[in-house]
Amino acid sequence: MNIPDRLQASRQHKEPEGTKRVCRPSKYGNKYKLITGGFLSVAMQHEHAVNMYKIQMEENLSNDPAYYDDLFNYEHISCFCPPHLPCHTDAIIAHLKRRAAELEQVAA
Repeated sequence: MNIPDRLQASRQHKEPEGTKRVCRPSKYGNKYKLITGGFLSVAMQHEHAVNMYKIQMEENLSNDPAYYDDLFNYEHISCFCPPHLPCHTDAIIAHLKRRAAELEQVAA
């Protein structure tokens, strides 16, 4: 089973073939925006948005355990988050790794 890797989306450059954008407003987009201002560092802002997305992921998966399965068809998933910061694509990839292991166990 193919586990896609993370790429940074760009408005200036075309993404490689086999890439699925998972940013807003797509089905997989993180609807939780960064909390700006205040005392949180940029990394903490990203981490907070990812943690909120993980809650959304749990809801998506409780309604449909195969919600993210079509992403196995892509080599890459992309979002506009800088690669050195936390991103919801990391949560999606971690889920896909767990899901692939579950599906392989069932198939065995």
